[in-house]
Amino acid sequence: IRGRPTLFMRRDEVDAAWRWVEPLLEAWQESGDAPRGYIAGTWGPTQAIALIERDGYTWHDDL
Repeated sequence: IRGRPTLFMRRDEVDAAWRWVEPLLEAWQESGDAPRGYIAGTWGPTQAIALIERDGYTWHDDL
């Protein structure tokens, strides 16, 4: 730890991170919804594609 402070967050950074994260956790708990899991290396959950397509957009796969 000594001499490598960049590897660790300061207390104010931790507090700021929780101020950002806690509203998300609370919203997920209140709605009964949660983040969707997906297999690493894929484009994500099918719900993400549906969310984009709902507004008339599509993902562009440049691969």
